[in-house]
Amino acid sequence: MIPRGICEMIIKQNQKRILFRIRLDVPLCSKISIHMIKNKEVKTKETNGCIRDIGPGGLCFCSHLEFPARENIILNFTIVLLKRNVNFQGRIVRGKKLDENIWEYGVYFDVDEMTRLKYMRLFNQLSINIIKRKSVLLYSFCMNKNKENCLKIKAS
Repeated sequence: MIPRGICEMIIKQNQKRILFRIRLDVPLCSKISIHMIKNKEVKTKETNGCIRDIGPGGLCFCSHLEFPARENIILNFTIVLLKRNVNFQGRIVRGKKLDENIWEYGVYFDVDEMTRLKYMRLFNQLSINIIKRKSVLLYSFCMNKNKENCLKIKAS
């Protein structure tokens, strides 16, 4: 069964459209890497992250690493959605330290309208499956109770 989640509508003040976020009681596991720095693609090692909420406009994640919030650094997030690895790129727009070893970040997806529509379909399906409590095997939900230990597991 899929863990219970809450769908929430959020209105972005600087945009005319409404973008929803799915708040997750159980986070999605993600592999995170730096995708671009100053418009140049880079190849970095991956680390783990816990996605707390996600929608077509961005996501919120936790990490044991401290990332800078800079417009010229684009991160890549790989998540299992509907049994497929899906990649999202975005930039950190806010960050705060939650406790000694965990930081929380807000990420904005700077994408074109077609990509945003694709994201909307994916996340609509995710929210429907959460409401209907469909199989957890379709997604990369974190099953580790200790978030700090989960984040420090080496990404493969």
